[in-house]
Amino acid sequence: MSADTSNLLLVDDDMKTLLNYSVSEADTKIYQENYEMQLASDEVDLQTKFHYAWCLAHSQHRTDVKKAAVLLEEIFKEGTEEIKRDSLFYLAVAETRQKNYCTAKKYIQAFLRVEPTNIQAQQLNLYIDKHLKKDGLTGMALFGAATLFGGATAIVLGTVAVGAALGFALVNKKNT
Repeated sequence: MSADTSNLLLVDDDMKTLLNYSVSEADTKIYQENYEMQLASDEVDLQTKFHYAWCLAHSQHRTDVKKAAVLLEEIFKEGTEEIKRDSLFYLAVAETRQKNYCTAKKYIQAFLRVEPTNIQAQQLNLYIDKHLKKDGLTGMALFGAATLFGGATAIVLGTVAVGAALGFALVNKKNT
């Protein structure tokens, strides 16, 4: 096995650990209650909002991960440089967990422009690239199969149409 292959396997293992990390529902509930209490008083601290979004980004429920992405985008628009950077990273995580690799790629590239030496971000970038290529190849295969199937269908329909036209012509010729 080459060094590149073993490094890619390590990246996959590291990213699977990160992407499959799950926050307990009890912990999530604590952060949710803090967030909702602050929300009710119209004074939401960005750290509280971030911690709640972080929990949601690591939820096993798809709707929670979507909600995390919305909150993280809000935090990015409102926050300091440090919290914006963290929001970008967890936006990439949330989008990757939802298999929205193109969107995740956009976020992780923005993060890497700010912090190009971050190893975890570089690994996530490689992981996203791998899945974009895989999805691209799958998409091309599906397109090729559809084209092949469509072409075969056109040939069959064309043959049936020609046969029907010939049959119609023969019946009309006998009648005249």
